Amino acid sequence: MKKTLSIAAVIITLSGIIAWGVYLYSQHQQSDIVERDGLYYVGTKMLGAGYIRENGRVLYVERIQYYAGTSAPNGVRYNKFAVAGANTTTFSLITEAAIANSEEIYYEFGKDDKNIFYQGLLARPATGSTRPIDMPTFTVIQNNYIVFGKDRNAVYEIYPNIYSELTGVDPATFTLIGDICAKDKNSFYTIGYSGEFMATTSTSLTHEQCVRPY
Repeated sequence: MKKTLSIAAVIITLSGIIAWGVYLYSQHQQSDIVERDGLYYVGTKMLGAGYIRENGRVLYVERIQYYAGTSAPNGVRYNKFAVAGANTTTFSLITEAAIANSEEIYYEFGKDDKNIFYQGLLARPATGSTRPIDMPTFTVIQNNYIVFGKDRNAVYEIYPNIYSELTGVDPATFTLIGDICAKDKNSFYTIGYSGEFMATTSTSLTHEQCVRPY
């Protein structure tokens, strides 16, 4: 009987260790941000900006490039600050919003169970009547020029830490075209140089028509 209980205890203990290992692995996979010699990386790319957990807090880290000859590793160091209002337990990167080139990657957007964060700062609704965002389904759509958010209920214009709902735009079919256009099942849209979002009477817009001229 004692031997049976001992075997059961070992199995339970091993199960707990495996479960904890999977939890840690999941947390790592969530962002894939690792530190090596004072620098942060995502795979082979250096982190340009993003969010990390440190000492029970969510921090925003932003790469600062120094000239050669400084004491910082490879002439690089990071500015760090705590993300005010972030829930450490539920915070996650919005990985769909990552911007990357051949050498660097930027995770500028994050969210927790109640709020959105951009470049480490809380994003706020434009007015008190702005619809509450559905956090589980919220994601970001962007290119090098424009940024939108969407959830299951609506599409939101985001600039820079203010978001407002775009009336009549269908989130399920909303997509960007080129640099300055978008479409959904209802219409085609253009985005002006100052960020004006406008429905058009066009029945189609090509990628070439939607490229910024500079």
